[in-house]
Amino acid sequence: MSHREFYESPEAVRYYASLNYLEAPENMFLKKITAMKQPVMLDIGIGAGRTTRYFAPLTASYTGIDFSKSMIDACKKRFADIPGIILQQGDARNMKEFPGDSFDIVLFSFNGLDTLSHEDRLLALSEMKRVARPGGIILFSSHNLNIIGQYFRFRLSLSPIGLLREIKRLVKIYSINKQSRKEAESAGYCTFYDGDAGNNALHYFIRPEVQCRQLREAGFGKINVYSMLTGKTITSEEEMIRSKDNWLYYECIK
Repeated sequence: MSHREFYESPEAVRYYASLNYLEAPENMFLKKITAMKQPVMLDIGIGAGRTTRYFAPLTASYTGIDFSKSMIDACKKRFADIPGIILQQGDARNMKEFPGDSFDIVLFSFNGLDTLSHEDRLLALSEMKRVARPGGIILFSSHNLNIIGQYFRFRLSLSPIGLLREIKRLVKIYSINKQSRKEAESAGYCTFYDGDAGNNALHYFIRPEVQCRQLREAGFGKINVYSMLTGKTITSEEEMIRSKDNWLYYECIK
């Protein structure tokens, strides 16, 4: 099942519509936006609107996009009570509907960027930079390649059924990801099947120090890296290399 097929499915829409929380770095970001004077915000990959309720009221203008029409339709029903927000289908790789220098804030949360191939990811980052205003803030999350080894470990189960499921999981993990570890060693990133129960498609994993280098090469200014668990800033490359967060948040200034 492709990412698009999964995110169009009723099961995925129901699941994402049930989510109503912010990750620790997003809470930090919320406080930062609260201190700003009515920013103009673009929220990419909003799903069924997990972040919309929190961010939209703080902005002068809030636009949310997702490549799934089903998710956007669910958002429109869910947030019909919030006036003035714009919710529409869109693609982060080509946001030609938005002029350059349009937004003070650009958010792409919940590892949405990781559903793209390496080449498409670079296109999306370029587009996010293009539509942000000079001095604008761009925030996104991404899977941490440092923890990829945990997917290959055997998880003991005392239940025969659980044991069988674990064996099947490991067989699938090893068979689908034959080249992933080799790619990761040479490039510092890879596309990887992580056993997501609802979606068999690959996700992008990257080492944090490599992600920072990728962003610098794309022309971004100051870059901050935040722990998913605590929301605290990771201040050194050594700390990035040691990081065991499942994913990390990256804040860039245009």
